[in-house]
Amino acid sequence: MDRKNKAKQLFLKGNNCAQAVFAAFSDITGIDEKSAFFMASSFGGGMGHIGETCGAVTGMLMAAGPLLGYGENATAEVKQGYYKEVKALTDEFKAEFGGLRCPALMARLNGGEYNLPDDEDYKSRPCLIFVEKAVEILEKKLERQGK
Repeated sequence: MDRKNKAKQLFLKGNNCAQAVFAAFSDITGIDEKSAFFMASSFGGGMGHIGETCGAVTGMLMAAGPLLGYGENATAEVKQGYYKEVKALTDEFKAEFGGLRCPALMARLNGGEYNLPDDEDYKSRPCLIFVEKAVEILEKKLERQGK
């Protein structure tokens, strides 16, 4: 199963957007699915349903860390290079959807306001479009870098 489809299935089973995206990359991050679910559990609904950064984006960046990031004692140059990679990933998501914040993204989908976590629309799993795009963006980045 490809990662985009895996993320879709994980999300539709009830996992949050961050969990679905992060766990979809478990085959190459070295982090097993069970651990990925726990590690990403705080980030659904814009970081614990507080409406900040979209969980799909957070999951994408969590997966990017072990795949593209830096380890202990990295130089400032290495860190800055990686942060440019992170910015490119988030910029691509923003270009597609107009932002990164969960309520604004949901409002665009729903053509109006969105109030976390009480909105009935969330039960229909509308965030699937964000989950799939986050996986697609990171996969394209990895392909370009030969990973």
